[in-house]
Amino acid sequence: MTAAEVQDRRELDLVESWRREELERAGYPRDAAERLAPRLDIDLHVAVDLLRGGCPLEVALDILRGGGFSPTEATQIARHALSTVTNLVSGEPGVVAREESGELLDARRRARLFLESLPPERYPRLVEAATPLSEGVDPDAYFAFGLDLLLAGIEAMAARKR
Repeated sequence: MTAAEVQDRRELDLVESWRREELERAGYPRDAAERLAPRLDIDLHVAVDLLRGGCPLEVALDILRGGGFSPTEATQIARHALSTVTNLVSGEPGVVAREESGELLDARRRARLFLESLPPERYPRLVEAATPLSEGVDPDAYFAFGLDLLLAGIEAMAARKR
């Protein structure tokens, strides 16, 4: 690598670091900021404004159309995305990990025991998932996973269109 290429790489690293910090300061989770920061095709100001003020439908449709989706597909994706995000932020996962009171721990233990007592030949997946189904869920991790799932689905659909 030449000295000029090394200098260019350093400058690009500084820009990416600054962009990541700005995205995190605006409220993006660290993993999302790390994915978006190197994407110089994404306008940082638009990304920050979207998080702060929500995404106007016109902007969402424009982004999706730019991703190769038809007007009908873009509309369907925008509707589902709005519904999914609204449900993620307005609801909470079934068993939220907050305070670990004795009563809550006992309720989780009873739920786990019930699931483990189901006939494994009829409910093999419920029996094997008894522990994760009955343990507490970190609300931030729940939201991040749901958002990642939504975005991965949209990205997979976009990839099929290419």
